[in-house]
Amino acid sequence: AHCTLHTVHCTLYTVHCTLYIAHGTLYTAHCTLYIVHCTLHTVHCTLCIAHCTLYIVHCTSHTVHCTLHIVHFTLYTVHCTLYIAHCTLHTAHRTLYTALTTVHCTKH
Repeated sequence: AHCTLHTVHCTLYTVHCTLYIAHGTLYTAHCTLYIVHCTLHTVHCTLCIAHCTLYIVHCTSHTVHCTLHIVHFTLYTVHCTLYIAHCTLHTAHRTLYTALTTVHCTKH
């Protein structure tokens, strides 16, 4: 009777250990897959951050470049406007001077 109980106990304990090993193996596989999943997510997010950072740098440099172009264009427009005004005044002065000289010379 003692040996029978011992055999039953050992059999049950063997079943228990086998189930425990199976459970541990499945749980290890689950954890390994979860670690792989998290690692892939981390890599993905790191690449996204790198991509976005490069895009921000790219956009910032374009914005600076375009702003400088706008400033240059604005200053050149002011320059041209002043030059046109200068030429207009110069032409008006010449025309007036020619008219006055013609009148003065005609009188004498």
